[in-house]
Formats: sequence, C-alpha cells, structure tokens
Amino acid sequence: MKEILKTGIGSMPLVDATKNLEIIKEALPQIPHWPQMPQRGVAEHFVFQFLRPLTEVGLLQVEGNKGIFKKDETFPEKLTFFYEKYFEALEKRDYAFFAMPRESGEGLYLLVEKFNEYFPRARAVKGQMAGPLSILLTLTDENKIPAFYDPEIREAVVKTLVMSARWQVNYLKTTGRKVYLFVDDPAIANYGSFTHLTLKREEVVGVLKEIIDAILEEGGVPGVHSCAGIDWSIVTEAGAQVVSVDAFNYLDSLFPYKEEIKSLLNTGGILALGIIPTGPEIENYSLEDLYRDYEQKVNLLREMGVVSDNSNIMLTPACGTGLLLPEHAEKIYGLLRDFGKEINND
Repeated sequence: MKEILKTGIGSMPLVDATKNLEIIKEALPQIPHWPQMPQRGVAEHFVFQFLRPLTEVGLLQVEGNKGIFKKDETFPEKLTFFYEKYFEALEKRDYAFFAMPRESGEGLYLLVEKFNEYFPRARAVKGQMAGPLSILLTLTDENKIPAFYDPEIREAVVKTLVMSARWQVNYLKTTGRKVYLFVDDPAIANYGSFTHLTLKREEVVGVLKEIIDAILEEGGVPGVHSCAGIDWSIVTEAGAQVVSVDAFNYLDSLFPYKEEIKSLLNTGGILALGIIPTGPEIENYSLEDLYRDYEQKVNLLREMGVVSDNSNIMLTPACGTGLLLPEHAEKIYGLLRDFGKEINND
C-alpha cells in the first residue's frame, strides 16, 4: 500500500525551537513543518506573526496583545508608502520587505538551516500562516469595528498576507523539497453566523483565493486548515489543493460538501484528516482507540463515495498544540508517528 502522508498543523508549546524540531524529527521525517511557538510572546502570536510590514509603515499599532488600525490624518500617506513597497516587491520578485523577522519565526529559520541534518529523507516541507478572516475579524479600527469591514484596511492586510505567502514559499523552497503552505483560518466559521450576517460569500472567497493564487504562482501547494466546522465549499472554490479538517471533532462538517471534496480528490487534491485530538483529553486515548476511530471515519467517507483508498489522505493532529502542556504535545506527536506506521503496514 502507498505510504500515507502525515504532517503537523503548526503551533507547539515549548519555547525552545531546537527541542520542538527534535519532536518533529521523530514524528514527521517525511513532511516536517516549522514549529510556531506562541508562548514566546506577542511576536509569535498567530494574528501578529505575519503583519510586521503593516506595523513598520505605521498602519497597524500593536498595544499589548491587541492590534488597532487608526485612520488619522497620516493614514493616506502611510497607505501610499505601503503600496509603493508592495508594487516594488511584486515587480522585482523580491519579497524581503515582507519576510517574517526571525524574532517572529525562530522555528521557521531553524527548520531551514537544519533541514538537511534533521530531515535528509524528507519528500516535502510544510509551512503555515494565519488566514485572512482570522486576522480581519480579530483586528479592529479605533472604533472597535473589525478590520474586514473597512475596504482600505482589508485590502492592505490581504496584500500583506499575499506577499508573506510568496516569501515563505520561496524560503521553504531553499530546502529543495516540495512546499505545502497551509492557510489556517478557523474564522471562516463566522460566515453565515448571526454575529456576522453582513459577510458576503464572494468577499470571503475572494480574500482567501488571492492568497491561494499567490502560493500557486510561487510553486507551492496551498492548503486551508480549520479546527472548526465551516462551509468547505468556500475553501474548494478558492482553489485550495489540500483541505485540512479537525476530523476528530468536525468530520461531519464535510458531509454537506461531499461532492466538492470528491471533485478535489479526483483532481489530485488531498484531504488532511486531523484524527488525533489536541486537548487534555488526549490522556484518555490510546493508539488503538484512535485507529478504531480513524477506520470508522474513513469507512464512512468510502461509503459516501468521497474517498476510495488512502492515496489522497494526509494525517495530522486535529489542530495546533501550542497552548497545551508540553507532555500532551509530545504524546500527540508520538501517537502521530506510530499511527502512521500502523496504517502503512495495514
């Protein structure tokens, strides 16, 4: 049987990048990911990690753990300067201005620097980035209105993420491996909710598609991860080639979109199943428990005609582990390591 793919979602609880890489090395020698370390501080916060260009030009002000866009009298000048940097980078295909600084991504830099030493047998490498909805519905203007609802701010944020994606794909390509880049965007779940009735489908698809298109143009494989039940047709319509779902908790969120998922897989796409829970409840599960759960869920997907075998399936944890106790994260990665072996030998 063809070896099943497996990788991680991103965040890890340790603040030592080398120790995190050791854990990844043992569990994911084929498709390692770089460890995002949110407990190192606000610089590695999921929302702020990719937005340094906006803070550098003064469009985004970070106060504590909050980000605010203030549209004062200097806003137009700052916005003009931002777009000058954007178009210059696009024209020259030099994305250095939009590079993640080392203090925001120590794990990313260390992964690339140590890649051949730690992962000589790797067939691919995986990166991740915060999604546009998760950022734009978290950050606000000075009136506490989510940034998504201001067209000027929304466009500047999306353009920043587009360039960050271009830079990250190219940086990871220096490993000489195929690059997967997942856009982590659980806030897509807000589409259709009572609290965000004014979110328009075409706008949600549009901001996601712009980033996915950039990943494709740079030679990467775009994925979208959500650890919530979302409208997955938004993800497939936006052009994602990997759909990454928290299958432990939200597998049924795929069911209304089984035709879209089936079509994705039939054209070479991948369904990443987050089959290992990423909470304290992991203490209650053995490898045998999780394998039984996996079998039941994959058999259900087969009965629905979504999948035919393991060839288009990737295994992951359900979500990131960055807010867990270190011992829980280590157990999750250990289960993922052994889980893959059990399936491949089945």
